Amino acid sequence: NLTGMLSIPNSVRVIDYYAFGYCTGLNGALTLGNSLTTIGDNAFQGCTGLTGSIAIPDSVTAIGNSAFQDDIGFNGTLTFGSSLTTIGNNAFKNCKNITGVLSIPESVTSIGSCAFHATAANTNGTNAYVGAYDDANVIKFFANYPEYIVVSNTTTGSQIKYTIKC
Repeated sequence: NLTGMLSIPNSVRVIDYYAFGYCTGLNGALTLGNSLTTIGDNAFQGCTGLTGSIAIPDSVTAIGNSAFQDDIGFNGTLTFGSSLTTIGNNAFKNCKNITGVLSIPESVTSIGSCAFHATAANTNGTNAYVGAYDDANVIKFFANYPEYIVVSNTTTGSQIKYTIKC
């Protein structure tokens, strides 16, 4: 079982399925290298001892299903790089202590069901800035817990349907 802080080197491009899933001995900060392109399904799921902020590098294009699910130790902000296109189902589900404003870059074209279910952004009604999506460039996360929301890019007309209830 791995212990301590975790730093992914710049030479790593893909973190595969369950690579660090349920490594409860990991504690402290998680640092992701700047050559990383894919964070696979369940890559860090259940790593409850990881703390601090989650900074997804600009090189990452996809975050898999349940990649950070149940990582309750993260207690800082969640930031995404500018190349991200896909956030998988349950990606940050139950990350209860993430703080701050959730800002989703314009590059994102797919947000999976329940991606932010039971996060601080969900329970505290944090504002979510969604790149070029929606007229005011801001949606309320998640007032009155609707079944789903649809955000539209007013320039291109494209839409993302995001399921909230899980």
